Amino acid sequence: MLDSWRKRNAEKEEEREEVVAKKSKTTEKKIEELKVKLKGVEKSLDETCNNITNTIRENSMMRQRVHMSFRNSRRAVQMKKELTVQVKKTARLDETQKLKIEKMERKLDNFKEQDEVYTEAREKTVENREKWMEQLDNIQNNDDETSEEPPSWKTCEICASPFEKLNGRIPRVLKCGHTICTDCAEHFIQNGFVRCPYDRQIFKIENGGIYGLPTNRVLLNM
Repeated sequence: MLDSWRKRNAEKEEEREEVVAKKSKTTEKKIEELKVKLKGVEKSLDETCNNITNTIRENSMMRQRVHMSFRNSRRAVQMKKELTVQVKKTARLDETQKLKIEKMERKLDNFKEQDEVYTEAREKTVENREKWMEQLDNIQNNDDETSEEPPSWKTCEICASPFEKLNGRIPRVLKCGHTICTDCAEHFIQNGFVRCPYDRQIFKIENGGIYGLPTNRVLLNM
């Protein structure tokens, strides 16, 4: 009877060992399966982390691009403003230069007119000098000391009229030193300037106009 009990206990022990062995194998299998799943999860997690890192990097690059684009846009706006100001400034300068050119052209036209007046006065002066030479020849030939004709140095070489203390006949001295009568001087005035009919120098007339020119008192008092 004792042997029978031992036998049954041995059989039960074997059955328990078989059950434990089966459970152990099942557990190991599940562990292996879990390890495989864990590796899959780790791989998926690594991929997710890489994707997140790439996304962060792309977002950072995108922000930099947006920032650069914004800076370039602001720079473009500033450049446009500066170019607009420069264009307006250039337009004003062009307009100023145009006005200066027009003014110079008007002065040139006035000088051309003055040149015509000068040429006419020069021709008249030559004619008057010939007249004086003829008078001088007559005086020398006739030895007429009582002649009523005034000496040539007391007459205006432009109009051949004698200098007097009257307004139009007063001798006026130009800055170059030449003397002409007031009436003739008025013919050579243009835009505030007077032009000498002898050497063609141009001088600005100060306050008083033609009557502000100095009087040649030496001629008047001789």
